[in-house]
Amino acid sequence: MTLGEKIKEAINLNDYEKTGKCRDKRDAVCYAKHADASAIYALIQNKKMSTAEKIIDFVVQPGVVEVLDCFKEIAGFYLVEKGSKQYFVKVTKEFVTTVELAEKVTGIKFELGNHKYTKGYRIL
Repeated sequence: MTLGEKIKEAINLNDYEKTGKCRDKRDAVCYAKHADASAIYALIQNKKMSTAEKIIDFVVQPGVVEVLDCFKEIAGFYLVEKGSKQYFVKVTKEFVTTVELAEKVTGIKFELGNHKYTKGYRIL
C-alpha cells in the first residue's frame, strides 16, 4: 500500500479529554482533528516479522518481538474515512500525523510498511 501527502502537527495530549466513544486522549485528538469524517476506526498494530525475527520470537518467548516493537513508540493509530478518501492517522504524545492512503482499504486487515493493521472499534 502506498501513501500520499503527509501532514504533521504538534499537539499537547493533555489539552484533550476523552468523551463519548473516545476511549482515551489519543482517540479524542483524532476525533477533534477529523470531526468532519464519515468514519473513524481505531487500529490494532502488529509487527510484520522477518524469518529471523520469527525464529528469535519462537526461541526466546512467543510475543516478545511484538512487545518490544510496541514499546519502541507508544502511539494510537486510526483509519479515517472522508467521502471517497481514506487517511492513516498516528497520534503520539507530541504529534498527530495524517497521511492520505493511495489505495482504498476495503477489508478489516491491511499492511502498511513493516506493520499489519486490523480495524478495531469505531469512534465515529
